[in-house]
Amino acid sequence: RIMHKNDRSVYYYACIEKENAMKKGDCVELLVDYGKLYENVRERKGYGVANLYGNVGDDSDRGAKLQRNFAARQSIESEISKLSVVRLYYLAEFLMERIFPEINESIEDIFRHHVPSQLKSRFLVARRRLHWIGERLEQ
Repeated sequence: RIMHKNDRSVYYYACIEKENAMKKGDCVELLVDYGKLYENVRERKGYGVANLYGNVGDDSDRGAKLQRNFAARQSIESEISKLSVVRLYYLAEFLMERIFPEINESIEDIFRHHVPSQLKSRFLVARRRLHWIGERLEQ
């Protein structure tokens, strides 16, 4: 478990010829290609390749966010449709035993302590997504 931000820091070392070296205090943006798997996160945050060169918005652009969400939903539906019955069982078991209780407990705890203002939309979105996945698993 990461307790401090420093535990999540990434340090990069680069070999730069002396004549091209920066002066102390100079700043430069370092663009790193983490590969295809991380690109969707970069795109949501607004600094992916599609944002820089393809005129695609970040998650503050509701249209772009909806398109990404629909694409992700189609991808998940496609993956679920490929699962064997045994794998579907393990997926359902994992969601019901590990994910749903955490989300539900968080929501119930907020109302138990009469502080609905602390209810985060991400809890409701997560619960809605679990319901949606449950419907897909029943098909």
